[in-house]
Amino acid sequence: MRRWLSLIARIIVAGLAFWFIYRRLDVSQLRVLIHTFNLRMLGLTFVVYAFLIFLSAYRWYLLMHRKGLNIHLRRAVEFYFIGLFFNNFLPTSIGGDAVRAIYTGEYTGHRTEAWGSVLLERTLAFLGLGTVGFIGATLYKPEACLFHVIAGFLILILIIFVLMFLPSTRKILGRTLPKLKFRGLGDKLLFFYDRLHEYKGYPGTLITVYFISIFVQLCIAWINFVLGNNLGIPAPFTQYMLNIPLIQIVSMLPVSINALGIREGSYIGLFPYDKEALWLLSYSVFFIGLSVSLLGIIPFMRVRQLHRKT
Repeated sequence: MRRWLSLIARIIVAGLAFWFIYRRLDVSQLRVLIHTFNLRMLGLTFVVYAFLIFLSAYRWYLLMHRKGLNIHLRRAVEFYFIGLFFNNFLPTSIGGDAVRAIYTGEYTGHRTEAWGSVLLERTLAFLGLGTVGFIGATLYKPEACLFHVIAGFLILILIIFVLMFLPSTRKILGRTLPKLKFRGLGDKLLFFYDRLHEYKGYPGTLITVYFISIFVQLCIAWINFVLGNNLGIPAPFTQYMLNIPLIQIVSMLPVSINALGIREGSYIGLFPYDKEALWLLSYSVFFIGLSVSLLGIIPFMRVRQLHRKT
């Protein structure tokens, strides 16, 4: 019952946000922009975005491979696409991460290591996102208040990442977590942390995954930049480097369906340009992401059939 109420609430929020923004747009201007839109650019960015998903799956595969999980790159890509597909129905993008962690745990028989790899991959992805936002803030408007927001976010992620691998952290957790006796939760959390802490011995892999994350975020900013130019938005690339990470973070809030309305409002609020063009830019990026994510239904049906046979 609570799940249905949450879904209904998010649908209402999405509908109200869409109506609130759309009623303030010039429909005739929207028609002009749609008619002059270069569909070839949409196709190009679709291909680039699909490649970025494969690259993100490879980033995750590197972490699993380093831990010795018996999983092929092809299967890692399939599970990544399945998680992406489920993001369309679950409250946040974290829900899709949980789906691929569950599938990987069942496939490899190492559930804790699977969850650890997903958590670490997501942490490094956030670190890459914060790095791109920080560079964008530095190059675009270092005096802007958003510079301090991005800098604070990046520092927070760095602190969490460093604390995760400090020996003293392991000692503190080793003394405190076992005291959580409820259903053995403390021992399970400590076991999970130990599996995650083992990545400390593979700095080369962590650095590689981190730089892949930066490249992925730069490409996402570039996709917005190309589509924005196509719509006549005169924003420099550095402004996209600054704003797109912020929009991605806001879009993760579980208050709407697929961040509909919330994402469009973020584009219009952060970019000081024509709101009709920004509205179309937001939906163009959303359409590309949705189209690529729907490809996940193919591996999902395939894996489902294999489960039925077993």
